Amino acid sequence: MMFKQPVTKILLLILIVLVGSFVAIRTIFYTFPGDYPLIAPPLESTMTYYDDRTEINVPGKFKLGRLIVFAYDERNNYIGILKPIENSLVVVRKGDYADFTVAVKGGKVEDVVFLKKMDRYVRKIDMHEALVRARDKKLRYGVQRCLNPICTRCVEACKTVISTYEIPIVMTVKTEGYIFPVFSKGRCPRCGKCFVFCPTGSIINPAEAK
Repeated sequence: MMFKQPVTKILLLILIVLVGSFVAIRTIFYTFPGDYPLIAPPLESTMTYYDDRTEINVPGKFKLGRLIVFAYDERNNYIGILKPIENSLVVVRKGDYADFTVAVKGGKVEDVVFLKKMDRYVRKIDMHEALVRARDKKLRYGVQRCLNPICTRCVEACKTVISTYEIPIVMTVKTEGYIFPVFSKGRCPRCGKCFVFCPTGSIINPAEAK
């Protein structure tokens, strides 16, 4: 008993010190970590249409080598497909089916529906035909660097820091039609998790932009 009691006290003291250190570091890190995150500029692209495919030239370097090609339909639904970039070229072939649709309401992302379930599509939307139709009907179409709603890593990372539902990241639809994150600086803790976890470089570390 004489041996166990000091050991217990020492272990308890070590635990208290560790917990206190963790709380102090967490508070300092999340309160005064740095500048606010930056958003990468929109992608520039040139589309060339053929009977069996759409070729999209997207110059520049890409962190992941993937992007989303999108087109809108007459009901203002965003139709998207995840495609690889090879030598600055993205090819959407006839028979490439869209991965998801998004109902856009008031410039916000609403009602995401993923069209592919395991090894089958619950609904087939030919992405090449969707691009051609959007072009002919003067609807919005293009490419985007951010992979939302397929990727939500920045949002999930933010939720681990902000304990309420009012996280500072809101996925917004730009006038041109692409989806990108917008930050409320009044609530952003500047922890840096969003640009650390972003796989595409859509969210930029401000220190790297200087």
